[in-house]
Amino acid sequence: MSSGVLFSEVGERTARRLRVARQMHRAAESLATAGSSGADRVSAVVQFDFTLETVVRAFLFDAGRLLGAKTDPKIPGFRPMLESAADTLRNASLANDVPGRSGLEHVRSLRNAAQHEARIPTEVEVLECLVYSRDAAVGIARIAWDVDFLAYEMDALRSPIVRRYLSRAAEAERNSDLISAMGWLRAAFEHAFSHGGENLVGPPIRTDVLALAEPKRVDARSVRADLETSFRRLQTLGRLTAFGIDVPLFLLWQRRFIRASPLNISGELMRRDGDSDWTESDIRQATAYVIDSVLRMERVVDDVDPGGFRHGGYDKL
Repeated sequence: MSSGVLFSEVGERTARRLRVARQMHRAAESLATAGSSGADRVSAVVQFDFTLETVVRAFLFDAGRLLGAKTDPKIPGFRPMLESAADTLRNASLANDVPGRSGLEHVRSLRNAAQHEARIPTEVEVLECLVYSRDAAVGIARIAWDVDFLAYEMDALRSPIVRRYLSRAAEAERNSDLISAMGWLRAAFEHAFSHGGENLVGPPIRTDVLALAEPKRVDARSVRADLETSFRRLQTLGRLTAFGIDVPLFLLWQRRFIRASPLNISGELMRRDGDSDWTESDIRQATAYVIDSVLRMERVVDDVDPGGFRHGGYDKL
């Protein structure tokens, strides 16, 4: 078989399909690595399966559009779909079969068992689906369009500040400075969630209502602090619900981000010694989580930067 690429371009529709597949894979990966519940494991397997079918059908759409191949991108059935894609690759002398086909079939079997037999996949099986779906999607995207399926599409984000933080994280990762990489990822998420949240529901209320109403109460200040804490937590839950961000995953990443270096008053990272146990996998998962979360936020509010309150989601409720 020859080495090469099947398609010379990535059309707008194909790019959109691949973008959806990437987002679905990232969402499933977050569920798979979070010590999730049985329901979450089922959702992760279904999403991994959706990712793979979306990539394969995008391949078949382009085979018919660009090569004039007699393929039906809407062909019913999983195995006929794979065989149609394999025939296209064999006819082009690029491969004998769809990359990662055995893994594709394993993911589909687990998905069928979960969806049709009410069988809950184990944590090990979910992680197997992660590896199989990732490897297959990467292989198909490379041989079909010569693109990196796992590449992060920072250009899809509107916020220039978030994109700058993510670029700093990517630069730090390339320099093997994983402490700084996680710090910049924390900064990106906190910036978007803080300002995007205020653009949605408004800033926290800080007026000392109790002190005004009962100025002689000795405990007014502590009661006010408790009220502010409760109100802030309610705002956080409201933001998560409106943005469609999974609450357990949010709490998981808050526990991780709290160990990362925060920004100082000058907008640079405060260096912390000792937090050096981050891995490249941690950085990849964090990057995927941040980008997916910010994309969700930007679908709800006009922007996630300061000053967007009047033009954000709040005035549309």
